[in-house]
Amino acid sequence: MSPSLTILTADAFECRLENFSWEIYELKMRCKSSANLTLKHKKGLWSPDEDQKLRDYILNHDLGCWSSVPINAGLQRSGKSCRLRWTNYLRPGLKRGMFTTHEEQVILTLHGMLGNNRKQQ
Repeated sequence: MSPSLTILTADAFECRLENFSWEIYELKMRCKSSANLTLKHKKGLWSPDEDQKLRDYILNHDLGCWSSVPINAGLQRSGKSCRLRWTNYLRPGLKRGMFTTHEEQVILTLHGMLGNNRKQQ
């Protein structure tokens, strides 16, 4: 089943954009790094509030493009910063800490079978 496509006339389109800022629309819809129109990105430590905003946005929306995530989530961070924060700290199921005894045994067994070379010849 194909999705239906609504075609708007120029008049209908202008009516819908009557109270809408075109610049904000373009900023939110772009997915290229060049879309950042001299926005100041915050650097340094992440606050718990920023972590919560990023977590809520990603869990409630599909990830389309990381450069659009901070704009849509209301963060003053770069897309790369958001991606790294999610990947390394906030991702559900991320396991941190020491390997269990079972995991160590699996690693040693696989290393014994495969060796150090990752490249297959």
